[in-house]
Amino acid sequence: MAIAQSDASVIESVERIRAADPDDMLGRIKDLPKQVRDAWAIASKASLPPAYGDVRNVVVAGMGGSAIGGDLAAATLSAFEDARKRGAKVLVLTTGGKIAELGRASNFPVVTFSYKAQPRAALGYSLGLVLGVLTRLGFVRDLADDIEAALSDLGRLEERVHEGARTNDAKKLALELHGRIPFAYGAGVMGVMARRVKGQWNENAKNWSAFDVMSELNHNAVVGFPNPPIAREALVVLFLRSDRDNPRHKLRFEVTRELLDRAQIAHKTLQFRGQNVLSEVLQLVYFTDYVSFYLALLNGADPSQVKSIDYLKDRLAKGA
Repeated sequence: MAIAQSDASVIESVERIRAADPDDMLGRIKDLPKQVRDAWAIASKASLPPAYGDVRNVVVAGMGGSAIGGDLAAATLSAFEDARKRGAKVLVLTTGGKIAELGRASNFPVVTFSYKAQPRAALGYSLGLVLGVLTRLGFVRDLADDIEAALSDLGRLEERVHEGARTNDAKKLALELHGRIPFAYGAGVMGVMARRVKGQWNENAKNWSAFDVMSELNHNAVVGFPNPPIAREALVVLFLRSDRDNPRHKLRFEVTRELLDRAQIAHKTLQFRGQNVLSEVLQLVYFTDYVSFYLALLNGADPSQVKSIDYLKDRLAKGA
């Protein structure tokens, strides 16, 4: 098997990088801290009925990149209709469109924001709005200090990954991963992050990727490590770790690493120390988004375009 050779020059200069990014995905990635701040401000000013604080269960529904700010991806607009029929208290967080129309027609509160980007590039809004609304309704403690601390940590990371940084950790990792298929492994909140990383490799970098979640992966995935032999050249496992991983997961990761070594499968650990778990998550989002962006350029791809999805939607609209 021949591993793809990287033309590193495409990510070496600011000029080359910007020329290869006509729709400014880089700008959207950089906006993550601003998105979180804006979303928190929007949620803090939103008009929310007091009765919405009196519920027993909260479901966050969305799809694809729109859902990652919550923790439920397998839902569509049908979730809205189902919730309405059940008499649920529905709160709509959206940029507009059909879901906003449905919300207003049913007299549900609708909180809107304006940001021109694909859903995967607006994570700061989807996450910040959900956190802000949950805080406003009293379901979680006030997270304002956590957000400020997380954004402070994010600012320090930005110095190491932006396109003009002299020593760039994100560019280095993109070069190491170019030509390989990454499998992202995580536990707890980092399990959600593993799904995010997989999606960014697919949509930004136009690259094969997969993810799995601890501890489920210890019940099946580990048995498949030895075969086929080509996996030793093609794959790399990314361990998405947190200082706050529970002790049993820490042990499971260690044993999983040993099993990968036995199978001669490459692996790397991505972990960022933060003042709180939100900081760890946002730093990992920021870093891996940058890596997927640089990898897109190494792949000769436009990080913004998703022509395969456009083609799929067109075919589905036309029917079989």
